[in-house]
Amino acid sequence: MAFYELVLVLRPELSDTQSTELIEKYNSIIVGDKSSKEFRIVKQEAWGNRVLAYPIRKNKKAVFFLLQISINQTVIPELERRMNLDTDVLRSMLVKVEEFDQKPSLILKENHKPRYKKN
Repeated sequence: MAFYELVLVLRPELSDTQSTELIEKYNSIIVGDKSSKEFRIVKQEAWGNRVLAYPIRKNKKAVFFLLQISINQTVIPELERRMNLDTDVLRSMLVKVEEFDQKPSLILKENHKPRYKKN
């Protein structure tokens, strides 16, 4: 069992329910038919709509999600294959980590801080 962080960049046209259904679809791939504690989603964060640094498939904005998962490495090729085939997923990034940070991510912290000082 290894620890991974998965960031999904989804089409901005998706509604909240469609985004949630898509994330649940990938959750079911991760967990599979097994109810073992070996395959589990540790944390799930919705980062919301964000402006992209450059257009991806003619989209200037996208919906971002972060999933912290612990899975067996045999599941990774199937998960990546399905994400590459899905037209609603603009980009995805799966990174192996040593341990999970239980604090909220920096993206969520950034949204609560003012970007400039008021005079």
